[in-house]
Amino acid sequence: MFLGDLDVRGRLRPEFIIVDGAPGLEATLVALWGEDLPIQRCTVHKHRNLSGHAPKHMHDGLTEDYRDMIYADMASEVEKRRRAFQRKWHLIPTALWADFFCPLPGCD
Repeated sequence: MFLGDLDVRGRLRPEFIIVDGAPGLEATLVALWGEDLPIQRCTVHKHRNLSGHAPKHMHDGLTEDYRDMIYADMASEVEKRRRAFQRKWHLIPTALWADFFCPLPGCD
């Protein structure tokens, strides 16, 4: 296993990991480096997933609002824009929201 081999070769535990959402990857990383390992889903992959479930005529507006949200200057502003984004785009299938708005394991 590639990740196990990194551990055996003495590679240090990462401080933070960004993943693409591949099935099983997050569980493997947690098994290797522990439950407290900060893992975040890549924002590009989140955007692609959300856009893939939105009607084509919504793509431009969704993309503009998404960029506005993720490039806010402060965490408090990101959170404010995230809530507004979710209110505006709530008609997109709800199964996506848990992944899209829950960046770290254990958040609800």
